[in-house]
Amino acid sequence: MRLRPRIKDKPTGDGISSQIISQWVAMGLCFGVTVGALTDNVGLGISLGMCFGAAIGSVISEYRRRKESEGS
Repeated sequence: MRLRPRIKDKPTGDGISSQIISQWVAMGLCFGVTVGALTDNVGLGISLGMCFGAAIGSVISEYRRRKESEGS
C-alpha cells in the first residue's frame, strides 16, 4: 500500500555537465573539510567547499558547452 504517489525523475539536462558539477562539489567538500579541520571550524569549511566546488563546476561545464557549440 502506497501512501504517496510516485514522483518520476525529470531530466536535468546534459548528464555530462551534471557529472562535472558533482565531481567538483566532491573535490570542494574534500578541500573544505581539510581546511575546516585545520582551522577548527569544519562547518564553515564544508559550506565553503561545497559552494566553491559547485561554482567552479558550473563555470567549467558552461565553458565546455560553449566550446562544443562553437566548434560544431
